[in-house]
Amino acid sequence: MPKAKEHRDQVERNARFYVSLGQDQSPYIEWAITALFYIAVHVVEESFDRKLTRCTTTHGQRYRLLVEQDPVAAANWRILENTSRTARYDCGYQRLSERDVLRCEDLALRIMPRQLGVNVVHI
Repeated sequence: MPKAKEHRDQVERNARFYVSLGQDQSPYIEWAITALFYIAVHVVEESFDRKLTRCTTTHGQRYRLLVEQDPVAAANWRILENTSRTARYDCGYQRLSERDVLRCEDLALRIMPRQLGVNVVHI
């Protein structure tokens, strides 16, 4: 299983990918939101490794453990996960806006890292 540093490296890699897409101005809004969701995945895993010295392997496991650790962060996780699924699978990118991307950006890069006690993500 990856360790906290490896998760942080993946957070930063996903953040660079998000920037390369054009952030909230990306013509591929579904991939911008998906990149933000996967930033959050690795923020959560970094936190788990630092606090619990363990990681999860599925979104379901991750969510259940997050609910136990921080229910507010878990609610924010659900927003990111659902928005990402809508954007990818429901052709929801047609209904999503720059504002939706910015909301996800705030959750993934600032709010969740603070809630979970890991470094805020700088882009």
